[in-house]
Amino acid sequence: MNFVKTVILGSVRFIIQIIFFVVERITDFVDALAFKFITVFQPPEYIRKGACKSSGTCCKQIGLSLPWSWVKRPGIVALVRKWHFLRYNFEPLGMVDNMLVYKCLYLKEDNKCPIHRYKPKLCREFPARKLIGKVDLYKGCGFYYVTRKAEKFEAVLQNKKR
Repeated sequence: MNFVKTVILGSVRFIIQIIFFVVERITDFVDALAFKFITVFQPPEYIRKGACKSSGTCCKQIGLSLPWSWVKRPGIVALVRKWHFLRYNFEPLGMVDNMLVYKCLYLKEDNKCPIHRYKPKLCREFPARKLIGKVDLYKGCGFYYVTRKAEKFEAVLQNKKR
């Protein structure tokens, strides 16, 4: 009976992931267009630089914030946890204030993502782009932020060196 239940759960998760992968790709395109349009009038304050170092830290400590009105209702929190398990294969580690903390069960021992090509939008876009402010990063993360002014200053310096 457990085997049948496992197969059914795996099949449901697979179907959900395929459907949402397609939907996320469509919304990625629309989001990218909207972000480009908005940044014409209001450029982001910070620019993200660097690249992933594959330390696995961000995959072992995924924090997703919930509205406070949801946190007060354990049933909703339980439903969100189930959703994140089915959709992303995230194992809940606990809750800090209004933030659910997870680890990704796809992550391998060598900190490589076996579904890298098909990983969810949440993972593909980490760290997120923001118009105002910057995302707090884990220590040792290969990404970093510079202010837009510093970026322009670096460009001027590079042009003078030529």
